[in-house]
Amino acid sequence: MHEAARAELAVELSADGDRLSVDSRRRAAALGDREIASEREQLRALIYDLGVTPARYKVVAGWVAEKVSRLKPNGRLGRSSPLTRMIELEALSTGIAGKCRMWRVFEAQIGPTYKGWNFTELAELADSQRERIDALHELAGAWLAETTLARS
Repeated sequence: MHEAARAELAVELSADGDRLSVDSRRRAAALGDREIASEREQLRALIYDLGVTPARYKVVAGWVAEKVSRLKPNGRLGRSSPLTRMIELEALSTGIAGKCRMWRVFEAQIGPTYKGWNFTELAELADSQRERIDALHELAGAWLAETTLARS
């Protein structure tokens, strides 16, 4: 999910006093973006070091699929439906789980570290990211339920 979408979700979910403040959610979203960018660069460097050539058509297909998914008619011009946030968070959680499994496989097959990469730390970071995304997912689900019940 794009940082702006996470910030928007945080603003919408911040109405309840028991939830984290808008500013802390924005900082958490920005931190997540930095972590993801750092991991992406680390993975690219690792792939290059291992001599693996990424399949460009898969990268392009993923980019196109993400853009096409935003074109779906949801009855809302210029903004997402509440259910869209749930689906995006579920997709992000699934992707992070896959990334964590990848780091664990590297850890098991190559060892805990390899030329400066610490697979154990990367897997633990992915676990932390997934916990944060799952917490946002839970809040988004509560917000969706409240929104849906309010319309009934």
